[in-house]
Amino acid sequence: MKLNQIHTISLFLFLLLPGTFFAQREACNWQFGNHAGMRFNDGSKPASITSAVSTLEGTSCISDENGNLLFYTDGVTVWNRNNQPMPNGFGLMGLASSTHSALIIRKPGSHNLYYIFTADGNANALNHHMENGYRYSIVDMNLDNGLGDLTDAKNVLLYAPSTEKLAAVKQADGVNVWLMTHEWNSSKFVAYSLTCDGLDPNPVISDVGESHAYSTGGYYNAIGQMKFSTDGNRLALALLGNLRVQVFDFNPSTGIVSNPINILAYWPDGYLQPNGGAFDFENIYGVEFSPNGRVLYLTKIDAGYLFQYDLSAGDSPGISATGQYYSMGPWCEADQVGWSCPGSTGALQLGPDGKIYGAMNPFNGLNVIADPDVFGIGCKYEKSPKLTNSCNYGLPSFMASYFRHDVIREKKEECLKMSFTSTYSQTATAISWDFGDPNSVSNTSNDPDPEHIYSDSGTYTVSLTLTNASGCTDVVRKVIHVAVCDPVIPNIFTPDGDGINDLFTIGDISFFPKNELVIVNRWGNEVFSAKNYSNETAFDGGDCVDGVYFYKLILPNGRLFSGFVTIVR
Repeated sequence: MKLNQIHTISLFLFLLLPGTFFAQREACNWQFGNHAGMRFNDGSKPASITSAVSTLEGTSCISDENGNLLFYTDGVTVWNRNNQPMPNGFGLMGLASSTHSALIIRKPGSHNLYYIFTADGNANALNHHMENGYRYSIVDMNLDNGLGDLTDAKNVLLYAPSTEKLAAVKQADGVNVWLMTHEWNSSKFVAYSLTCDGLDPNPVISDVGESHAYSTGGYYNAIGQMKFSTDGNRLALALLGNLRVQVFDFNPSTGIVSNPINILAYWPDGYLQPNGGAFDFENIYGVEFSPNGRVLYLTKIDAGYLFQYDLSAGDSPGISATGQYYSMGPWCEADQVGWSCPGSTGALQLGPDGKIYGAMNPFNGLNVIADPDVFGIGCKYEKSPKLTNSCNYGLPSFMASYFRHDVIREKKEECLKMSFTSTYSQTATAISWDFGDPNSVSNTSNDPDPEHIYSDSGTYTVSLTLTNASGCTDVVRKVIHVAVCDPVIPNIFTPDGDGINDLFTIGDISFFPKNELVIVNRWGNEVFSAKNYSNETAFDGGDCVDGVYFYKLILPNGRLFSGFVTIVR
């Protein structure tokens, strides 16, 4: 046996970088406030953009699967991607001064049809008191030469009277969608199911929690955000007039709301309610869950307060006791706290980058909770990049499921070998995967929990197609980064027949099946070549004499490895 010296050209431990938060790009463009807006780009801070909208509160926006803006609305006018009103995009019966004036949802299974759900609101100056109710209109993106326009289905009444609250989340099958609103002067939640067949006109009613009634809090009880957690298991809302925030359980399979929990405020100035009970809220407006659903954030609209609660504390007293507050908005000066800050916090909205953004009227910028899954000061309450124009009280409304980042779960197994699973693996009727890797031996799988060997390092878009019991399908995508994993190439082998180091064995070559290997002698004459080289049929030296030879190994994506190997018999 000859001395075996192995030379590693370049070996990096395989790393799978965390999948970017931009799992679904439908929420990458935001239009809101006084012609303000932001565009979220992978790996960088959101960029300021301008928009045609000028509104006090809610808007909704939608982008395509690649993050390209399609259209947006304030619940009254609909603008296309060129910031021009659609030909039939006027006269929607929402209200620009409504917490959730509109909510855009793509019809499941469709590439061109989008529903705009609108909510009227309370505005004394405009003589509006929710009389227009909860309505929908349909946009067909095939109209107006691909810029989109409203169809004849416009301002179709669904439910009245209803409040300013709108929310949406995927159903348990990962395809259909629940649309939620709340009846006015009642404690009833109203959930509609949107499927490939359209909107089911028969809602699921849950009579639970406090009444959103004029008698207990005036028209203020119609105001304030309502949000689903990204996994759809919880629902929270603000009752501005009742001085309450309530959190509920939600069943994504049935649409049922249950188990109300009242959250009482940690109140910094010792304010007590007339009944002498625990601390309560005043004018709570913004509501948002952290990405993991554990932390709830709230804003006080008439001052710069941000509240934070740990929902894992269990019941109402336990959760209330965890209350933290931040009395100064990041855009305020150091000596301006609470009421003295020249501005007010408004809506909260989770972003595609995993951060929560908060409206701060009247500044050219937003408040940012940079690490919202962290409870306490580590959540990093800070400023956004400066905007071109100012915001008011509102931010765009989106379906909560756009911000769920565990729908596709990936795990490193070895080198370029990955395993995948989905949160919908047990609830979808059928699942199919496209690994975004056409250079691989097999780029697709129908296994609910597949494995895949990537052809090389790089950035890949993994696509998961879900099919429900009705045969309706939807696609979820996630961008993953596969870091460098190089083959381990020896610089010597000893084909002397002793069974040890007799072959030109390349470590991890099985992960690069579509390769090409060429070996030449010192005069440049080819002595061996192979496509799809593997260690099962490794080069045994052939008739080559002892000496130094040179190799060139080309991997599927064109990466080249070259060097020398010595044959010693």
